[in-house]
Amino acid sequence: MSIEQNLRTQPLSLVLRSDPAQVSPGTRLTEAIATMRDAGFGCVLVAVKKKLVGIFTERDLLHRVLGSGAKLSSRVGEFMTKDPATLGPQASIAEAIVAMDRGGYRHIPIVDRSGRPVGIVSVKDVTDFIVEHYPVEIYNLPPDPGKVSTRPEGG
Repeated sequence: MSIEQNLRTQPLSLVLRSDPAQVSPGTRLTEAIATMRDAGFGCVLVAVKKKLVGIFTERDLLHRVLGSGAKLSSRVGEFMTKDPATLGPQASIAEAIVAMDRGGYRHIPIVDRSGRPVGIVSVKDVTDFIVEHYPVEIYNLPPDPGKVSTRPEGG
């Protein structure tokens, strides 16, 4: 099966990180940042009564918090991205790629039918999937695919 076909047919459940780090909107930024660091992930999901209400990412930290001079004792709900785009676990990997590309996201929350977070997918997760399943194609790409040598390699 080609890379394109595989990405269109394989569900996100193959690449999502389950049990994503979550905080509530009232969580202090310092705690949310520590949760991100401890989880080893560039974001935390923000939930109320187990329903997704937002996402707080490294970009939010840089642009909305540090860029504005806000205090780290502030609440994450003030700086999170509210009502982020989401996908279900049965959506295809290609759908996640398209959504992340169109929205300029590096992470997309995966939610069940009731809006409860069940995982998260990052650009890195998708890249790892492609490299793992197509190592020959990926590792054998020339450094600059557009360049064609005009003379043979070697001595």
